[in-house]
Amino acid sequence: KLNLLQAKYNDIMISVKEADNMPNGTIYQVQMGLYEYLDLQSFNKRKKYIKAEEVGNAKRYTIGYFDTVEQALEFRKDMKTLGIKDAFVTQYIDGERVMDFEAVKEKK
Repeated sequence: KLNLLQAKYNDIMISVKEADNMPNGTIYQVQMGLYEYLDLQSFNKRKKYIKAEEVGNAKRYTIGYFDTVEQALEFRKDMKTLGIKDAFVTQYIDGERVMDFEAVKEKK
């Protein structure tokens, strides 16, 4: 059983590492800007997740997984600096969005 669990763990770790690596061949990315005084280096250390959710006839876009509300609020501030005025922090528990969550109240 231990060997089986170790093999599963190794497979998971390989897939996690591969997800962070730039693929070979020709790829394309979207540059959001070039800023002298904006530093998003702390975000580089995290997994990058961008998700689109269907909401009626529109799509809700979210980015990142943060462990604390403070980390999410800091990234929200950076997004607002980039000109994304509608950026705000959301909360999910076990994959379900908490619609009445307010990050500012949670921070206090």
